[in-house]
Amino acid sequence: MKLRGKLWITGCMILSAAFTGVAAFETLKPLEKDLPQEVYDGLLSSAGEPEYYLRESGGYVAVFGSGDREPERITGIKTSTLRSTDRAMLRRGIPVKDSLELLKLLEDLDI
Repeated sequence: MKLRGKLWITGCMILSAAFTGVAAFETLKPLEKDLPQEVYDGLLSSAGEPEYYLRESGGYVAVFGSGDREPERITGIKTSTLRSTDRAMLRRGIPVKDSLELLKLLEDLDI
C-alpha cells in the first residue's frame, strides 16, 4: 500500500477514535432527573414504619433515625459516585424498615 493510503487510513482511525471518545464521555454526565412521585410513594408504602432513613449529608450517604434531624452515622459513600436515580432517592430520604435492610442497602450503594 502506498504511503498516502496508509496516512489516509490512519487519519480516519484517529478521527473515529476521537468521535467515539467524545460520545463515550458525554454518556458519563449525570442525568439529574428527579425520582417520579409514584416510585417514591411505592417505597414508602412497602417500607411500613421505617426505623431509619438514608439521606445525603455533606456529600455522603448518611443514616438517620426515623424522627432525627441529625445523622446517626455518616458513611464513606460519596453521593457523587452514585447513579442519578439513587441521588434523587437520597434527596427525599430512602425509608429503611430495619437493621438488616439497612446493611443490604448500604452494601448495594457501596459497589
